[in-house]
This record gives sequence, structure tokens and C-alpha cells, in this order.
Amino acid sequence: MLDIEQQLHVPFTKLVSLERLRRRVVSTIVDTELQAVQSREVVLRCLYNPVGSMFPELRVRRTELTAPICEKKNSIVLDGEYGDYYPFFVASVPEFRKYGLPKQHEELLRNALTGTSPIHRVAGVCASLLMAAYVEVGR
Repeated sequence: MLDIEQQLHVPFTKLVSLERLRRRVVSTIVDTELQAVQSREVVLRCLYNPVGSMFPELRVRRTELTAPICEKKNSIVLDGEYGDYYPFFVASVPEFRKYGLPKQHEELLRNALTGTSPIHRVAGVCASLLMAAYVEVGR
């Protein structure tokens, strides 16, 4: 696992508003309790969607990160599970600006979270958590 993938399993202390959501998403993103699979799925859902451009350091490792995940859940199912949480994710987006998130990435993230595609909304959730994990490690 990459360091940032491991960080997805450590409680958020800087963006505490996302901590409860982190636990929920990481535990439901796949049908397994293996942390390596859970965090890899969060990363891959970001990389294979427009929000992936927010993480250039991961995009260069895309081949290395590619892994078949048999326990993967359908985005429509996850979108239904996360539906009540989208307002909290959207409300957390401006907090990332305090930590240097460029305005265009803020807009990209907000558009993903509020868009019409369940695939993009779930990717937006994953990108929010990945960004929060980077904030936690001081990126």
C-alpha cells in the first residue's frame, strides 16, 4: 500500500467534519474488510474520473496502482448509500482552500459531488477523502 492509502485508515484530525464520513465510505466502498483493497478502491475511483486530475502524483503511478478489485460495488448502489452524506461533503469543499487547494480543483470537486452522474458523485466522495488524507500528512 502507498503511504496515502494507509493514511485513509487513520482518523482525520484536521478535517474532523469528514472523519465520520471517512469511516463510512472506507467500510462500504467494497465488499471486504481488507484495508488494502478498501483504500485502493478509493484511489482508483478518483483516478479513473475527472477528479483524478487533482492528484498528479498518483496519475504518474497509475499503472502501478491498477489492480482488479473483485469486491467492487456498483456506483449506483454506493450513490444510494452516500446520498444523505453529499451535503456534508459539499460543505467541506471550501475547507480545502485553507490547505492550498486551487480554485479550479475546488470547482471540479464541487461539480463532481453535485453532478448528475452517480459515478462522478462517488468519485467526488473518494476525492474528498483522498484530499483530506493528503491534508493530514501535510501536503
